[in-house]
Amino acid sequence: MNTKLILFLTLIFLLFSCNTDDENAVTYPETVELAYDFQNDNQSWEGDFANYPLGEEIFYELSYELSNSPTPLNTNSGALKQSGNNHSDDLFMFFRRQINGLKPNTDYRVPYEIEFASDVAGGQVGVGGSPGESVTIKAGAVITKPEKVNQSGFYQMNMDKNNKANSGFETYLISDATATFDRIGINGEKYNSETIHLTTLDNLNEEFTTVWNSEKLMSEI
Repeated sequence: MNTKLILFLTLIFLLFSCNTDDENAVTYPETVELAYDFQNDNQSWEGDFANYPLGEEIFYELSYELSNSPTPLNTNSGALKQSGNNHSDDLFMFFRRQINGLKPNTDYRVPYEIEFASDVAGGQVGVGGSPGESVTIKAGAVITKPEKVNQSGFYQMNMDKNNKANSGFETYLISDATATFDRIGINGEKYNSETIHLTTLDNLNEEFTTVWNSEKLMSEI
């Protein structure tokens, strides 16, 4: 099914370091809050795409830009706007940003608050699945830069995002494009469209990268 999805994002997240001498106790001695409103610029967030053939950017109508939030949201607020025509039934759209200044060899717990909007309503049907419920939103914090790589003329991701409505090792399912559902994650946890928690290990360069993405699902969901 060829579906064009337009996605708008604003977000905020906290970083809690979890080091403690007592292995049975969890404390949060340091909290870092990072907020991005995209009011004046993209604040170093990058957008890209994967799961499409090499050289087909125009055919897939791939677009990423700074924008105002759409109605009925506050149109005076900033957002990142990303869109594409899903000719492959598996188009992968993602945002990424490098986070610096974290402590090496430290576990961080990362609660996200993500506000997003799309132009897709629920309850629709299509050959490759619903344009709304069959599009998933995933979030993750990883220690390597998420990038698309050319594999035999087809762009694939260099990270474990998994496919369809499954969480990958480095990403977790949080919503679909209708922003209305709750689903169960890989270990039975329930995630919603506003908040997601995961733990990631910072690398020795005192940095890690966060990635937000949407992925088209097939009809077998």
